[in-house]
Formats: sequence, C-alpha cells, structure tokens
Amino acid sequence: MISQRARIVNVASLRRAAGSAGQANYAAAKAGVVALTHAGQEVARIGITVHVVCPGFVDTEPSGRDGEERQRAQCAFPCALWPAEEVAAAIRFLAGTEAS
Repeated sequence: MISQRARIVNVASLRRAAGSAGQANYAAAKAGVVALTHAGQEVARIGITVHVVCPGFVDTEPSGRDGEERQRAQCAFPCALWPAEEVAAAIRFLAGTEAS
C-alpha cells in the first residue's frame, strides 16, 4: 500500500525581505506567506508537508515588456532571473510524490 501525503506549496518572493519603493504591501504579503509556511510545522505531525518557493525575478512575458524593471531586477538579483518553466518545475517537484 502506498502512503499518500498531503502537500502545500506556497509561492513568495525574494522581495519579502527587501521591498522596493511603493511595494510595501507586496513585501508584507509575501513575508506573511513565508511566515504561514513556517507555521506548517503544526500540520507536519499529520503528514502534511509545507514548502515555500521564493524565486527572484521570473522571466515571463509581462515582465519582459518593461526593460527598465528587468534591468533593475538583474542588478538586484544577478543570479535570479528564472525562466517561468524552471519555477514551475520546482513547484511541481515539491508537490509531487518524489519529494519527501
């Protein structure tokens, strides 16, 4: 018999720690998602795993339209211009049966 485990995968952002001007609401919301994920210890005892993925700047079509924002993101997070497919793959892995 295969044991099924429940999984929760939240998505936050690197900006949870250092929001930019005019983005206090976004940073606060993402910090809240991270805190909620840490509170996942409450459900671990009943077999639910809780993870959070905090990508940097995700390279998507909408983000690619604003060259200035993209350039600022690359300066702030030089190693974190992630293809959307790679972020999705990480989430898929954490939500899947291979992750423990």
